[in-house]
Amino acid sequence: MVLHPAPRSIPRRATPRLAALCVLAWVAAAPSARAQEVMNIAAIVNDEVISIFDLRTRSRLVMFSSGLADSLESRRRIEPQILRSLIDERLQLQEAKRLSITVLADEIKEAFVDIETQNGLPKGQLDQELRRVGLDPTILETQIRSAIAWDKVVRRQIRNQVQIGNEEVQEAVQRVQSQVGRPQSFLHEIFLAVDTADQEDQVRASAGRLIEQIKSGTPFEAMARQFSQSGAGPQGGELGWVAEDDLSEELKRAVEKLKAGEISDPVRSVAGYHVLRVRERRIQQAPGSEEASVTLRYIYFKAPTGAPVQELQNLAQLANLVRDNVRDCTDMERLRKEVDDSPFPLPEKVKLRELSDSLRSTVSSLETGKPSNPVQVANGFVLLMVCERDKTPGLDVQRIENVMYAQRVDILMRRYMRDLRRAAFVDVRI
Repeated sequence: MVLHPAPRSIPRRATPRLAALCVLAWVAAAPSARAQEVMNIAAIVNDEVISIFDLRTRSRLVMFSSGLADSLESRRRIEPQILRSLIDERLQLQEAKRLSITVLADEIKEAFVDIETQNGLPKGQLDQELRRVGLDPTILETQIRSAIAWDKVVRRQIRNQVQIGNEEVQEAVQRVQSQVGRPQSFLHEIFLAVDTADQEDQVRASAGRLIEQIKSGTPFEAMARQFSQSGAGPQGGELGWVAEDDLSEELKRAVEKLKAGEISDPVRSVAGYHVLRVRERRIQQAPGSEEASVTLRYIYFKAPTGAPVQELQNLAQLANLVRDNVRDCTDMERLRKEVDDSPFPLPEKVKLRELSDSLRSTVSSLETGKPSNPVQVANGFVLLMVCERDKTPGLDVQRIENVMYAQRVDILMRRYMRDLRRAAFVDVRI
């Protein structure tokens, strides 16, 4: 069903014309329903052919994994970028072959098991799921083989060469510490590289089509996993919490315009186009502060459902009166039983990051052994007191170094791919 073995058997020095002839010879016995797609060429990459059949089958795999309806409109939006991904995969596999890097059958099997685990499928079920929707598992196998081969290339050619000095780490630590109190955004990104000037319009259009597809209901993470050309792609494009001051000027301007949950228009940087999504925003806390645990006591002043404004005001006055008469955590425990023993969904010991925004803000600034002002919650008010506060874990220097290392590898990986594209013979026929 899949025609990849034939082009790969073509000698590396074969001309594009010879490559095409080899494919035509291979498909002579192909079923007539597929023969036209197999014979039609989507692109030639050095001495290997990507057929329309390759493109169509990969499109179906992407649609299946992303939960997309297989429609002409969906194909129009994503097939140009799928073809670009297929071209990159061929270049990656060719580079792995040049370096005598191989992918073992056991490594592919292990990747299948990982996918099954991530999707809650029993072992061996992925094959059945693919066949159920008419997809040959070798289509996914080809994509996995490319990913594993490229990871091995990057490890051999890049990762072992990247060194992060102590001075660099300390500078990064100081920068993180200086950002306390400044805005941060939790970002996801799709990055599409622009390697040459003649690609400008094509890549911008591809970014626009991906945005259309996301706005039509496709998860951002699914598009990032399939198409993003940055190191964060396999993680759904997740960049994590990013201080807006650390972004380049063009990316910072784009992020500042977005509300939580919104995605940007294509944003041009030096390297290419970015599509950004803000998941949420926050003010940077002291390093490690949200991992700290606190032991709490509370009194919940519960209001009846649909209580009028006056009744809520009376309840707030009662909460203030109790606050003025609380001296310590023992008092909080006693008064809770006397005033209102209604349960509130708040554990006695909790990490700050597990609290809602309003409660976290209150607890973070609350002095140990002192009652808070009443905090309005659903159906009432809650009075809080911190009885114990664990020591803040502090800044995770190793994590900062790991992030710096990953960023450095990502930059060098992009350059590596850019050089492979520039040196390759690529003839796109559609």
